[in-house]
Amino acid sequence: MSSRFFILFVLILFVSSCHRKGCTDPLALNYEEKAKKDDGSCEYPPLTTTTIHFNHVFDLQQVNSSVFEDLIFTNEFGTTLSINKLKYHISDIRFYTTDGDSLMTDEYHYVDLADNSTLSYTLSGPVLQNSYNGIGFLIGFNQEDNISGAYSDLNSVNWG
Repeated sequence: MSSRFFILFVLILFVSSCHRKGCTDPLALNYEEKAKKDDGSCEYPPLTTTTIHFNHVFDLQQVNSSVFEDLIFTNEFGTTLSINKLKYHISDIRFYTTDGDSLMTDEYHYVDLADNSTLSYTLSGPVLQNSYNGIGFLIGFNQEDNISGAYSDLNSVNWG
């Protein structure tokens, strides 16, 4: 009779260990790798406001709208060039962590070197406070997001 209770106890222990609850989100501070079902206990690092400042350098020289006409560069083939306008937008802003993971936002931002108000950008959503060692972004949009007329704020920009 006692062997039946022992088998029943082992069976209950086995079944309950298969349904271990805990935090199943690997981004959480208290992530439990062995948890099979999320119990709502995940704890996250604090959120932080993030501002990106754009700094433009060409051939080791600082570029801004006040020096457009003064900067003249010669490339390896002897061709001279200058910058008289610089406008672009960025999208798919991605923050890289020290462990090789990354966090991507779906925000975008228009930059016009002649308009100082566009040279800094504060993300509209908070970013998880973490150890980031890099940032990346697309210049323009990827093919999936490149939709004519979808961005009313960019449609009013004079690209000419």
